[in-house]
Amino acid sequence: MHPDLFEDTLFESDTCAHEEANKPFETQRDKEEMRRDYREMHVGEFQDMMWGIYFSRDSKRGVGGTFERLVEEIGELGEALKGEDRKALEEEFADVLAWLASLANIANIDLQKAALTKYGDGCPKCRQTPCKCSFRSQ
Repeated sequence: MHPDLFEDTLFESDTCAHEEANKPFETQRDKEEMRRDYREMHVGEFQDMMWGIYFSRDSKRGVGGTFERLVEEIGELGEALKGEDRKALEEEFADVLAWLASLANIANIDLQKAALTKYGDGCPKCRQTPCKCSFRSQ
């Protein structure tokens, strides 16, 4: 990772995205809008949704072509991280997640199972949560 690439970005806040989502609602209307616009989804459900929407098209593109699209989206996410447009940033995170799920579908990888197998017991190296491994700058 290039540390200077992400200087002066949106990370000045001490709150995480999930903390923002859990803030009290100002009005009943805010709560209703949030329910309509947001639903919880497991990784496997998201991967299944991407399969339904894109598998036919992405399987024709193949692993290599789909991987290239994922890399392009990661580049777009990097650019969005340099700016201050929260909506653009959210869209790029969603695009990266969608392309990762599509690639996993083509490669016949269950993302939820893979993630839980590797990270379900904490850090894969030290097995701690939070990770207790010594920090390396490289």
